[in-house]
Amino acid sequence: MLCVANEMPYVLSIIGVTALVLIGMRKWWGWAIAFVNECLWIVFAIVTRQHGFILGALVYGTVNIMNGVKWFRHGPHIDMDGWEWEDDEEE
Repeated sequence: MLCVANEMPYVLSIIGVTALVLIGMRKWWGWAIAFVNECLWIVFAIVTRQHGFILGALVYGTVNIMNGVKWFRHGPHIDMDGWEWEDDEEE
């Protein structure tokens, strides 16, 4: 159990960074991976009795959900280079 408790934060961090990269590449399933990862952080916090991680996971999860809903509602607007996003505000 101790080995898992020591290694799990590294694994969960790698999964989180991977989700961010996928979201940056405009892959919709990056949001799903980010959500599952936050659930795993909560499980980790409960099992290891490190309850401070629960707050972080809830905050990250809330931000991910809010941004994911916004992203899915408006969709990514890409120019010919594939790097520009249309601003929400009209100039």
